Amino acid sequence: MSMKTTTALDDLLSAVESDQPWQTLYRLACDHLRDDPASASSPGVAAALAVLAGYPGWGGRLRSMRTILANHKATAAGEPAYVPLSPASDGLTGILRDRGLLDAPDGLDVPAGYDVREGQIIRDDRLVARRLVAVVGRARDAETHEGQLTLAWEYDGGWMRSTVPRSVVSDARQLVAMSLECLPVDSTTASEVVAWLRDQEHAARELPSMVSMARLGWLPDGSAFLLGQHAIGGDVILQTPGEGERDHAAGYTVAGTEDGWRSTVWPLIAPHPAGLVALAAFAAPLLDILDAAGWTLDIGGETSVGKTTALRAAASIYGQPKRLVTPWPKTWAAAREMVTYRSHLPVFADDTKNLGGDWKIAKELVYSAADRLSQSLGSAKGGTRRQRIVRVVLISTGEAPLALQCGDARGAMARMLSIGSRLWPADRMDLVRSIHPAVAAQHGAIGRGWIRYLHTRRDLWPAWRQAYAVEVERLSKDAPDEVSARLAHYVAHLHITATLLRRGMGLDVPDALLSLASRLAEEGAGQRDVPRAAWDAAAAYGASRPSQWHGVEHAREPYLGVHGTGYSAWWPAQLRDALEDSGYAPEEILASWRSRGWLETDEPSRTTTRVRVAGDRPRMIKLLWHGLDREPGPPVKREAGED
Repeated sequence: MSMKTTTALDDLLSAVESDQPWQTLYRLACDHLRDDPASASSPGVAAALAVLAGYPGWGGRLRSMRTILANHKATAAGEPAYVPLSPASDGLTGILRDRGLLDAPDGLDVPAGYDVREGQIIRDDRLVARRLVAVVGRARDAETHEGQLTLAWEYDGGWMRSTVPRSVVSDARQLVAMSLECLPVDSTTASEVVAWLRDQEHAARELPSMVSMARLGWLPDGSAFLLGQHAIGGDVILQTPGEGERDHAAGYTVAGTEDGWRSTVWPLIAPHPAGLVALAAFAAPLLDILDAAGWTLDIGGETSVGKTTALRAAASIYGQPKRLVTPWPKTWAAAREMVTYRSHLPVFADDTKNLGGDWKIAKELVYSAADRLSQSLGSAKGGTRRQRIVRVVLISTGEAPLALQCGDARGAMARMLSIGSRLWPADRMDLVRSIHPAVAAQHGAIGRGWIRYLHTRRDLWPAWRQAYAVEVERLSKDAPDEVSARLAHYVAHLHITATLLRRGMGLDVPDALLSLASRLAEEGAGQRDVPRAAWDAAAAYGASRPSQWHGVEHAREPYLGVHGTGYSAWWPAQLRDALEDSGYAPEEILASWRSRGWLETDEPSRTTTRVRVAGDRPRMIKLLWHGLDREPGPPVKREAGED
């Protein structure tokens, strides 16, 4: 390899690692490939493609890079190039390819009366546009059937693309707005550019025709799935997303492999409650297939316990975690855009404090996600053609349980599973820290493989839908009320997801995660008061270890604590372990017990008090109870002779 080539590769790798703009990466990658055709599949080029694919409007640039790769691979194998790197100037197609748009379609011509000189568009010696812009394809919206055009234009040494309604390209006032996307147009040239695009389209001998969508997820007929700029199962293009979703849409990229994620990320999260977050994320693409309603998984509790880390681990299923996990939106318009755009996918909304106290947004989003949010779709002839049904799994984090903040706890709980904040073992913060490098190296591949598996089994979708219905019936047959029956749908959704992941993806989904989901549904239905359920769990834990209490016959370590008249005093570490083993967040539970008067404390801010045990007075957690059934709380009255 020549010194010049080595320098180009070094520059490329440095640019990729420092997150340089796509234009810089594009130029360096092209320099490297042209200098050294034999290294077309080098790690540097692969890294460039991975980064470049993540930028808004990348579409055509990515295809150009792939064409370069195909050409150089063909050259190395002694085969003809797919598209010549320096094609002969054949009408507008040749000009576009000469200027770097290597996948410009055949059959484009410069219309009569126009000329293209040094990248500028001229008409009757008048400047129409200082940079090249052209119609390079037609599209039709898969949902509204609206006609669209794909435009490509030169910008800063590269090419940008956007698929927009035909009405935008035909209206000078609307076209001017695309100057925000660096289209070479302004108010003085807009009418001339509209005329150029009209005449250039008409002069084209042929234009590729595509299907497009304004959102992610399944096409209405299930024939393909759009995951960012990547279409699985069909040739579909993504329309330019709104400003609020552009960075998110660029996050559905791949690093690593399916096996890499399966062997490095999944073992870190699957044995813990955090695994349920990932299972919920896997479940989202099945919503339409099973004809299931969306729902919310709430992670609410104390800070610094790895809530955002759990979200990022789950987001790594589909792409770059830092881009796919977004803050809670501050307006209903932004929240609606977020959910409608990410249809059939998990929506990761991090930290409810970003709402600024406007809990109405959270409530409406929780209700809308569960009630199949509808969005009116316009008709090309005006009016409303039909409704788009949006289905998502909303995964939220916050410092307080979301249902309690929505103003209608009972109604909100009927639309969500609330997992609390204890997602990882308390003594394994090293585990939480290890997630970040793991998902940085392995993300996106397993999600694409999962959706490909679902797509290639379309003939089984009716059977899966039937299996889901049977599972719902099984789980809800003894439901005491409507809320319990509704939550059974979410648990059934997770059961079907786990079955398919085991069968189709070779993913070992622990039964404990499904048991956890069932328990969350029970708690959400109000069948159990959570602080009381935690009390019962701690009592059962202690009763199952009768010899581990001070003062009993044949006592043995480790001691849990000591029983007294009307109380059980626990060593703090032992009680916290008991609560965590039962799936509860100790600090939240202890705070709720203290507020209910179930703890005896010597200071309002503490959860402990001094208790005499083994000749000493250490600090312990003193649980108060009364009656033969040991009901929590101090006795109503003391009986004669009681200490």
